[in-house]
Amino acid sequence: MRKYNHSGDEKLWATLAHLSIVPVVTLQGLGLFVTMFIFYFKRRTSPWLAFQTLQALTFQAIIFTLFLLLRLIPDDMLGNSNSYTSMAFWIQVGVIVVFMGAVMGAVRCAIGYNFRYPIIGNPIQRRFRVREE
Repeated sequence: MRKYNHSGDEKLWATLAHLSIVPVVTLQGLGLFVTMFIFYFKRRTSPWLAFQTLQALTFQAIIFTLFLLLRLIPDDMLGNSNSYTSMAFWIQVGVIVVFMGAVMGAVRCAIGYNFRYPIIGNPIQRRFRVREE
């Protein structure tokens, strides 16, 4: 793991981009606008910051879309969240995993390391030709 020499400003904005998953889930997508704002105004200051915010934006858009689709499921199909076999329990586990992934990205960016989401990091870098360093 290589630690890059990023400024405190870059680390702060990258950390905020990853942590804005919280308002994405809790405030019906408001965090998407926070991340879009960071990407739009800060993408030219640092290629690393552009890569981190674009990853966070893509991840949050996917999660927001999944949450919208899950809201279409009737409550009686979800079951009791206290049972391991119910869909509501596994949705709650999924939410915890999503938050842990985003927090891990925020912490790694805050200390200056590169972070890459497992499935979306490489395609974003190839598609948009964004450099990490």
